[in-house]
Amino acid sequence: MTKNKQPRVKRIKLDFSPEESVTSFGGMAVVKRLLLRLGVDGLLESHLPARRGYSLSTITMSAVAGLLSGAQGTVATEVARHDPALRKVLGVAGAPEEATFWRSLWDAGSP
Repeated sequence: MTKNKQPRVKRIKLDFSPEESVTSFGGMAVVKRLLLRLGVDGLLESHLPARRGYSLSTITMSAVAGLLSGAQGTVATEVARHDPALRKVLGVAGAPEEATFWRSLWDAGSP
């Protein structure tokens, strides 16, 4: 007879400093760490075509962060655009406005 084993809990250490900006989306640090561990950033950079302005990787990461934080549709990039602490967590200097995200989706679907 096999005993049921309890799953091993992984601990993640996060440090916060009073000198740093604060965001209500601080849990995105865990998401970013997971994406880095999975190599998503590198895959995005290597598989998405280059473009002027924001890279498609930055646009994608901004949209994913916005969607995970509760935004809906193309307005998702606005969450990161207006939150400097969230942009720092994501590791992006800036985030595109909704229209840029919309144009990049349009371009991706064009032949």
